[in-house]
Amino acid sequence: MADSVTGNCLCGAVQYSCDADLEHAHACHCHMCQRAGGVSLSVKCVSPVKITGEENLRVYKSSEWGERLFCGNCGSSLVWRMQDYSLEFISTGTINTNPAIKFASQLFVDHKPAFYNFVEDTEMLTSADVAALYEDAGAGK
Repeated sequence: MADSVTGNCLCGAVQYSCDADLEHAHACHCHMCQRAGGVSLSVKCVSPVKITGEENLRVYKSSEWGERLFCGNCGSSLVWRMQDYSLEFISTGTINTNPAIKFASQLFVDHKPAFYNFVEDTEMLTSADVAALYEDAGAGK
């Protein structure tokens, strides 16, 4: 099921809209997300992300296949996507409404720091599990 959502960065210079799967929120504990500010909470977009204020948007190629989109003014992390646009995820904290998001999975649990834990019972994916998912999605090809 997909819900139409809109969102923006902290300063409002970049806005987006898309249809998102609010039934499957993800927490990513990878080292890149940690360096970008901590655990990343996101939902998958099922339609292309439409962005306004694109002149304020910055793109950082964070891996061989992925890139992070953030506001060049306030630094808010907005989108993680495959460089070929085949997968896009929006940061849950940037959604304008307070939708009923369901927490479904945690990625890179073998990289998660020991000082926090989520209480929800979620699917727990290791680095190897995530690598297999991205290979199936065509990453690195």
